[in-house]
Formats: sequence, C-alpha cells, structure tokens
Amino acid sequence: TRATTNDTRSHEKLICIMGAKGSTIAVGSVEEEIKSHPCVVFSATYCPYCTKAKGVLKDVGAQMKVIETDKVANGSAYKSQLAKITGRTSVPQVFVGGKVECLHLQIAGEAHSTCMCYAQFIGGCNDGPGVVPLQAQGKLVPMLKEAGAIKK
Repeated sequence: TRATTNDTRSHEKLICIMGAKGSTIAVGSVEEEIKSHPCVVFSATYCPYCTKAKGVLKDVGAQMKVIETDKVANGSAYKSQLAKITGRTSVPQVFVGGKVECLHLQIAGEAHSTCMCYAQFIGGCNDGPGVVPLQAQGKLVPMLKEAGAIKK
C-alpha cells in the first residue's frame, strides 16, 4: 500500500510505502530502490535535466543510486510504477530518505508488525521543488546528510 502526503515541514512530498514485516517488495521495483538507498535518481541518459540534477548531487558529494530508465530492461515498468507513486512519468525523479520504521503491536495476545518506508520525493531538476532550487536555498545538503546520502 502506498500513500502520499504533504510534509508539513516542507514543500516536498513524503512517500510512505507500507507492508507487513517480512513482506516482500518486488525485485527491480521503485519501492525496493527507495527502501535500499538514501538517494535514488530515476533518469534517462538522453535527458539534459537528468544530467544537471545528477551533476548537482555529485557536486555536493551525494551517494546516489541512478537508474537510467532508457538503459535498464525494465525501464518502462519503473516509469509505470513512478506514475502510480508520483503521478508523473517524466525524468528525472529524485527520492531522498528511504528510512524504515517498524511498529510492533500485541493484539488479543498475538504479535503484529507493520513496517513503513518513508522517502521524500523532491521532484526533478527544477520542479517539485527540484534539486537545483533546493541547493540554491541551502536545503539540499542537510536533507541528504539526514538521509545518510552524504556522510556527516
């Protein structure tokens, strides 16, 4: 199950991916990539906006997972999944965070667990608010440090 909400602390969207503890997320899925990496860029090699966004992230020292949707075998599947999560298929699409939190409950003497993965969808190069505007506002590096994409 996926839910998006507006993060009250910023303009970025907070993506929440929920599932029972131990449940599996499809290999090669957007969700898997978001959960596995503190910064994920869905990109295309021919896109100048993708090149610029990746350049800004590289310049600030971010460790990022880059998925070139025009080069991977399941690129169209990634774009379809992105459309369901963010409402758009254009690239770049940048996610920061991927933190997992688990809630453990006792209900009628039975143990239940739910885990959630939170990531901020920060948009593309110049939009959503975008990598370039966030860097210009001094917000990008702290966000990446908090997520573990830049070592503190």
